[in-house]
Amino acid sequence: MDGVIVNSEEMWRIVEGPFFKALIPGWNEASHDEIVGMGVEDVYFHLLQKHQIQKTKEDFIASCEKIAIEIYEKRVSLPKGFLSFLDELREKKTPLGLGSSSPKRWIERVLRRFDLAPYFASILSAEDVDNKTKPAPDLYLASAKNLRASPADCLAIEDSNPGVRAAKAAGFFCLGFRNGSNAAQDFSLADGEIKGFGEILGLLQLHPSPRQSVSRGPAIPRLPGFRLPPE
Repeated sequence: MDGVIVNSEEMWRIVEGPFFKALIPGWNEASHDEIVGMGVEDVYFHLLQKHQIQKTKEDFIASCEKIAIEIYEKRVSLPKGFLSFLDELREKKTPLGLGSSSPKRWIERVLRRFDLAPYFASILSAEDVDNKTKPAPDLYLASAKNLRASPADCLAIEDSNPGVRAAKAAGFFCLGFRNGSNAAQDFSLADGEIKGFGEILGLLQLHPSPRQSVSRGPAIPRLPGFRLPPE
């Protein structure tokens, strides 16, 4: 969801900056890049181990919850072309799934605010897979099962290195999404990169049988013969 369906990673950088800088002296852009794609509890334990933060998990999550409400209720927007992408796939009867390491309550805020739930045949958070967050493949495997699709027939759209690793570990075809704020993310394991949802629609038109997907954003069932065009 974050960084794919909405531009929340960019907003997290802005809104959480003062919180993290007060918590961790020397917090900077590189520090933020290290936590992109992590669930909120994963972030806490990462910071506890690396920076020995003096905050309980409960207090940390409560602070993040306040920031999340500000971000998801007031600040985030949908990427350009995203609604057209959803409408096109719905017209083609291509099922979509959403699998996110974010808490379910954050996912529901976004879906409710932008009225997106009707587009998705499967909506899962890490809470649905015993909190096994990315880079573990569990979210993707559960999403594929919900869509009644083989992982090999699914396309994931990911904006983070942990997400790409999760998708590939699950056996998905994966596109890394360069959203304008994640240039530092390593997509070397991805099968390709995109900068917008219009590129995916172009691929679907060029290859009228693409894959089913699931992602941290949406999910597309693969149509036989789908290939990225040569560079």
